[in-house]
Amino acid sequence: MTAATAAAMLMMVVACLGARAVNASTPSCALASARVGLDDEGGLVLSDCFNSTTLGGLLDLIQRQNSTIQQLTSRLEQQQLVIQQQQLVNQQQQSLLCHINVIPQLVPTVGGTDWEYFSMDGNHYLAVANWRDNSGNFDIDSMVYQWNGTALAVVQSIPTHGARDWEYFSINGHSYLAIANMQDNAGTDINSVLYQWDGTVFVAVQSIPTHGAYDWEYFSIDGSS
Repeated sequence: MTAATAAAMLMMVVACLGARAVNASTPSCALASARVGLDDEGGLVLSDCFNSTTLGGLLDLIQRQNSTIQQLTSRLEQQQLVIQQQQLVNQQQQSLLCHINVIPQLVPTVGGTDWEYFSMDGNHYLAVANWRDNSGNFDIDSMVYQWNGTALAVVQSIPTHGARDWEYFSINGHSYLAIANMQDNAGTDINSVLYQWDGTVFVAVQSIPTHGAYDWEYFSIDGSS
C-alpha cells in the first residue's frame, strides 16, 4: 500500500471519527478531518482535537490494516510458488512425453544375458552376449551393433559359446572386447576370447582357458592394465 493510499484511508477514518465527535457536541473535531494528510517529509499530520483514546483506536486500525496487507502478501507469494512448481511439473511431464514418443527399437536376442555399451571414434556401439537358443544350443553367435543415427544396425556377428558377458576396454589407443564363454554343447571347459578392433571389425587375438566363465572385469594397477 502506498503512502498516498494510506493517507486517503486515514482521512476517511478521521472523518468518521470527526462525525462522532459532532454528535458528542464537539463541532471543532468535525473540521479537523480536513487537516489530516501528509507533511512535506511524508509524515502523517493529525488534528489536535483527537484525544488519546481516539488516536489509540486509529493506530490500532492502522496495525490491523498492515496485518491484513501482510497476510495478503504472504498468500500471493504462496500462490506464486504453487504456480512456479506447477510450471516445473508441466515442463518435466512434457520432457517425459518427448522421450515416450520416441519410437522404440526391438532388438532380437537369443537368450541374451548382457549388453555392453562403448564408443569408438565418435561412433556408438552395443554388444549383446547370447547365451543359448530355445533348443538348448549354446554354440550361437553374439552381435555387435552400431548406432547409425536412427537405429541400431548389426556390424558384426561373433561366434560364442554360452556367452555370459562382454567387457570393453582400451589400452594405448587400442580397443578391445572380451567375451566370457560359459559353455559349449559339450561342457563348461571352453576358452573365452579377447578381440581387438582393427578399424573395421573385432579380430580374435587371444584365447584364454576358462571353466564356466560368467564375467570379465578390466582394471589397472600402478599404470599396468
